[in-house]
Amino acid sequence: MATFAEGGTYADPVTPGPLTGAAIGAYAQALWDAFPDLSFDIVSLTADASGLVSAEWLMRGTNTGPFNKLPPTGAAIVIPGADFVRIRADQIQSVQGYFDSGAVPRALGLDVIVQPKAIGPFSFGTSTRASNGNTTTPGAFSITWLEARTDEEREQIRESARKIAIEMLAIPGFISWVSATVGDRMMTVTAWETPGAMAPLPQWVMT
Repeated sequence: MATFAEGGTYADPVTPGPLTGAAIGAYAQALWDAFPDLSFDIVSLTADASGLVSAEWLMRGTNTGPFNKLPPTGAAIVIPGADFVRIRADQIQSVQGYFDSGAVPRALGLDVIVQPKAIGPFSFGTSTRASNGNTTTPGAFSITWLEARTDEEREQIRESARKIAIEMLAIPGFISWVSATVGDRMMTVTAWETPGAMAPLPQWVMT
């Protein structure tokens, strides 16, 4: 951050617009937290008299820390990209980076899904399934439906749902759990061997 001029900016395909000040450091720190051995190999470097520096690079690292709130995969990445850096009085005025924003998730084995929010009467979202391998024909289903009021509440519900799903894997009589999120609406459908197997659910939902 010491190389940036006051008010200097950094932007790339995954930032929510130009970052400045402490936000630049926080963004870089999150990247190094996810890839502690992160390094950049400079492929080419040019500069002109106006203070514009163009750098082509290869980013390398191993994912041994959390990435976008997901657990580490241990996968190694090699991602090409380029930065255009505007310098004045030996300080960075701006950095504009370019790279394939889907390259890192794909390298980590993550799905990159591009879809509309809605087409006509149809709305789209994401879904998740958890199963312990039980192939018994379901004798009962439980359904929950929630609507988040804020982005923060949506994240809290997702975190709680993941923990509950993991705990349910060990319940006798549990078969599988499916969640779906479309906009602010979240639904789960859980399959059980018998209605009695659902007995622990009220206590867990309350906690």
